Amino acid sequence: MNYTYATAKPKIIADFRTEVKDFLVDEKLGFTPSGEGEHLYVHIKKCGENTTWIAEKLAKYFRIKPNDVSYSGKKDRHAETFQWFSIYLPKPRFTENWDDFIKQSEANIEILESTRHHQKLRRGTHESNYFEITLRNLRSDNAEPEHTAPLDSTLKELLEQRLTQITEQGVPNYFGEQRFGRGGSNLSLAEQWILDKVTIRNRNKRSLAMSAGRSHLFNLVLSERVSQSNWSDCLEGDVNEIFTADESEIKNRPNGVNSATAPLWGRGRNASQHASAEIDKAVLAPYQQWLEKLEHCGLNQERRRLVLWPQGLRWEFTDNNLVLKFSLASGEFATSVLREICLLHNAVMHNSD
Repeated sequence: MNYTYATAKPKIIADFRTEVKDFLVDEKLGFTPSGEGEHLYVHIKKCGENTTWIAEKLAKYFRIKPNDVSYSGKKDRHAETFQWFSIYLPKPRFTENWDDFIKQSEANIEILESTRHHQKLRRGTHESNYFEITLRNLRSDNAEPEHTAPLDSTLKELLEQRLTQITEQGVPNYFGEQRFGRGGSNLSLAEQWILDKVTIRNRNKRSLAMSAGRSHLFNLVLSERVSQSNWSDCLEGDVNEIFTADESEIKNRPNGVNSATAPLWGRGRNASQHASAEIDKAVLAPYQQWLEKLEHCGLNQERRRLVLWPQGLRWEFTDNNLVLKFSLASGEFATSVLREICLLHNAVMHNSD
């Protein structure tokens, strides 16, 4: 999965996720729960805990089916996260005792708030995520891993240039490594499902395979657009979130504000036309089996923006560390921002079994 960088491949390495609190994610719903309804909403701060595991603990505590506990999106386990859960409790069996729940679950969590709402949380419901990320031990790509000297002025200047460029032009809106599973396991599963025609009976695993395959095809199209240096431009036949651009619109659009998209494959016709469609066709030509499988598994054609704009991007250097703060819309990946800044040495991956 060697997708093209917006600029040259970074020449600076950083240690990533050295500590749990190096990766903070705060989920923003974008709406205020009404305070009444059949669904109990609970806002939880968790450190080093898995989203699905917490959901299972909530279901067990309230003696309900696992499907009656929902959340808008999975958050990283190796992080400090602030996240909402909804619990279907039209007729509460008992008054919740959150201290008792924490004790029973033995989870490293804190209950921040609980209220009611008339609708359950569905995937992608939340508006955005706010991130605070610390990248440690910044060093040149030819430095020793144990290098801990203060960041020299040349490397700092290179980082400043990259960060300024990101604020001005954004980054390619790639699906991040999380979508493809640890070591690309979900993508390997997709290849087995599509190419080897392996039957995946487990619904969750089949969903992971479908999502990974579809995301990879999008990333390939975007990667080619990046290679051609037109990923942040509006080509003839490009589709944004509202309309198909014609030549006059292309000329009139200011650089950097377009919202051109590429296909998320499924049943239906690709909406790209002209030059944009030709790129899609050329990139996806070797993947006909993938396209056919995705067209017949219940997915419809959708679109995704080519450009990711980190909102409110700020940064601060402390010794040889870099602290980043920014917000992303639901469905966007922080790792797609980070890959344009540094080569990441993932401490979690290297320190696990």
